[in-house]
Amino acid sequence: MMMRSFGGSMAAAVLVMPAAAHAADPTPSIRPAPAWVVPVKVPTPNPKLLALPAQVLVLNVQERLAREATTTYLEYVAQPQTVTGLQGIGTVAMPWNVERSDFAIHKIEINRAGKVINALDPAAMMVLRQETNLDKAMLDGGRTVVLPVKGLQLGDRLTVAVSYTTKAPVIAVRPEEVWMVNADETINRTERRLIVPDDLAVKWYRAPATAEPTVTKAGGYTDYFFVGSGAKAREWPTGTPSRFTAPLVQVTAWSNWNEVATAVIPLFAKARTIKDGSPLAAEADRIAAASKDPEQRLLAALRLAQEKVRYVALLLGQGAYVPVGAEETWEQKFGDCKGKTALLLGLLDRLGIEAEPMLVSSSLNSYMPELHPSLAVFDHVMVRARVNGRTLYLDPTSYGQRTVSELSRSAFVRGLPLVPGTDLISIARTIPAQALSQADVVWDGRQGFERRVPFTATLVLRDETASQMRAAKAASEDADKHLENLQNFVPGVANKDLALKSEEPEQPDGSYKVTFAGTATMDWSPIKGLKGYRYELSQNTVKWEFEDGRSGDKDRDLPLVMNWPYYIASSETILLPNGGKGFKAEGEQIDRRFGAVRITRSIGIEGDKAVTRAVFVHEKPEASAEETRSMKKVADELNDKFAYVVAPGKIRPVKDEEGKKD
Repeated sequence: MMMRSFGGSMAAAVLVMPAAAHAADPTPSIRPAPAWVVPVKVPTPNPKLLALPAQVLVLNVQERLAREATTTYLEYVAQPQTVTGLQGIGTVAMPWNVERSDFAIHKIEINRAGKVINALDPAAMMVLRQETNLDKAMLDGGRTVVLPVKGLQLGDRLTVAVSYTTKAPVIAVRPEEVWMVNADETINRTERRLIVPDDLAVKWYRAPATAEPTVTKAGGYTDYFFVGSGAKAREWPTGTPSRFTAPLVQVTAWSNWNEVATAVIPLFAKARTIKDGSPLAAEADRIAAASKDPEQRLLAALRLAQEKVRYVALLLGQGAYVPVGAEETWEQKFGDCKGKTALLLGLLDRLGIEAEPMLVSSSLNSYMPELHPSLAVFDHVMVRARVNGRTLYLDPTSYGQRTVSELSRSAFVRGLPLVPGTDLISIARTIPAQALSQADVVWDGRQGFERRVPFTATLVLRDETASQMRAAKAASEDADKHLENLQNFVPGVANKDLALKSEEPEQPDGSYKVTFAGTATMDWSPIKGLKGYRYELSQNTVKWEFEDGRSGDKDRDLPLVMNWPYYIASSETILLPNGGKGFKAEGEQIDRRFGAVRITRSIGIEGDKAVTRAVFVHEKPEASAEETRSMKKVADELNDKFAYVVAPGKIRPVKDEEGKKD
């Protein structure tokens, strides 16, 4: 699934992409602009943009919806301001997906002191056959239409006008569009026009950050005109949801979500089929023979789909909608989200596990609760399954998932299950049952603190954090950087002192376990005005540097995106000399639930040990504006609540700056 968009940036229009041309490639047509296109008014150069190599005076995108095809007209006017800028815009390069659209060039002109010069030379035009997204593991059948502009000079203005007309896809779709009305501060003026026939029933969504359009009616059509200047965009507080900050517009002729699903259901029904006796059927039989537990079968099928088939987005031809079949995906050992989903569904079918594909959106996740029924809003597909009464969310394009508990959650807010009579659903936002990161440090101070003290540190990563670390380890080419990533999870000990002893990414319970050991000088400090020393226990887990930037009335009602799921826990234990005699714990016990978080900390002397345990949990993915204000206040308060172990007066630890913890 892929959301279509045009004209959000001029980057594609000025990028030269060298490659060999193929004679068999189609060529763009050259013809006048459609009659419905409104002439573009070119503004004067913006004095604030004169330092740029080239100034885009106007970027204008006009789109006309129709039942049979949608045409998008794009025109830009650019002016070189330096020799570098002249080089940059002197070769026009326009992207073209030949499988999914027809492409026409309407004009390439030079305006020199009021004189218009035709710079459209068909003989100089090249269609470059090159996959432009290989770095993103994407095959989209894209071409680049390249045309050098002869005679362009400093002081000239270059006008380029083209259009794309969509081809009918393999499934019955409705006229629809989703796009950002971005006001790029490097572009003098950005314009977006959408023309809708009056006899086409459509629904609209306009995000809060989108300026209201100018609306006119003529000839049976309604014209919606959006405009943005090159002014610097408003700076939003950290963590503001994108649905508030990004100027998005949606228009759709779909009636309801079930209508959207009905168009796609047959594609996956066919693609998930696995024939008896096929190589993929043998894989399913192997999984079934290994365990009768449906949860273990599901996890094994997911692991096969994630790790035995590499991810490559296939958007060639009708690939934006049609999944490659399960058996073909297995045979070629690569597939996109649709093909990998079909493969996983086929395996689950043979294993007797109820499951269906579910459309989701990674790019518009924050907007989904507000959007109207549309196919264009989705750019990803995954699997929703049911095992032992639990609903699970399986993404075969992810990596390293080993537990059912992490599959009971998803980063996606809404999804559209592809089943008859469906509707958009909310996806579970459950809090993990255990800490996703658990770090336990034990200091052996039984021989005193006059020298470097031996310690051990155990790190256990679970669920999402474990799978993310497995994926990072698999992709890492820098062992030192990977080690540093692990060390950063351990509070209270400097990374340079953490010597790796063992790393076990595949524990039987699905966790990722790491152990460290070493020696370090504990930072015992004199107690001001008193005899004796005290050691500051690690504050890392409960400390929260909360900076959200919300101030004034305009930001007062904005919610805050939380890092979710987030559940960390730590403990610090000191084995004390003399059986712990005379040692005391100093500091406040904490057990606070405020806003969208919970923080706890306990400290005490337990026989011959001093022990502190701390937990920090984000209890939901987003905090309201009121909750955000309360969290800021309490976080600042808790940051000053330190905890200590106080030694009896006769103990004389040595403070060593080199051994001081982070």
